[in-house]
Amino acid sequence: MSSHKRRATLFPEERYDDPVDDDDGEWEKTVQAPVKRLEFERKRVEAELTNQKRIIILQANPSTRSHCRFWDCVPRKFNGEPNIRSAFRFNLKDLSARYYEPNKYYHVSCMEQIFPDLSALVQRGVLKMEGGVTQLTIASWQTSRFHTAVEDWFNYEGRTFEVEIYDRFQRDHSRWRRETSTLEINHQLESHEGSSQDCEKCGEVPNEPLRNDYFPEEPRSSLLSEVLASVTGVTQLDRVDEDLGAPRSKKPRRE
Repeated sequence: MSSHKRRATLFPEERYDDPVDDDDGEWEKTVQAPVKRLEFERKRVEAELTNQKRIIILQANPSTRSHCRFWDCVPRKFNGEPNIRSAFRFNLKDLSARYYEPNKYYHVSCMEQIFPDLSALVQRGVLKMEGGVTQLTIASWQTSRFHTAVEDWFNYEGRTFEVEIYDRFQRDHSRWRRETSTLEINHQLESHEGSSQDCEKCGEVPNEPLRNDYFPEEPRSSLLSEVLASVTGVTQLDRVDEDLGAPRSKKPRRE
């Protein structure tokens, strides 16, 4: 007697879960939803900061060859290319020399989308600015510094003063140094007695400009991109609201 195998019947409420299909479906949701894409990007960078011991470094941008890694890079949406053309960039840098790709670059404004509160990263010690003393040759060294407004943004953890205030104070203080230096030199050349501060022949010594006379008592909270834009003299650092065909941002001012 021949046996007959009964064909299995799948009822409508029965289904089989395919984990691969589930993963693909979840990934599709992430790709299509801007909020999920941003959350994915934030978790990825956080993982690199934590597990790979990377650090985010603010750098002056020496060329336009570095590419932004942000998934939803706004400048790329405007001009179709990921090149960072602004005067500054962020580098998600590996300091351990363990990884093949030590540098991962981002627009400053793109990193502000990933982490809306960059000051929290400064407090954690994972966001720093590049700078310091660099040895060029055996006998020469170079000191690299950002504008004081940028340095204060890091020192005050997301707060600083208006760039124009720094520039005005620096300009007046430089003029005072020149005037007092000239007065002191003339005092010595004329062989006047005593100190130039009390010399009637040299005339009145100008008072030194004091920081307290220029700056408010407390700095204000500011986006780092806004501070950097003010330093470079542009309305928007990464030029997402300007003519992207215009020449690259001018060289940033330093103090």
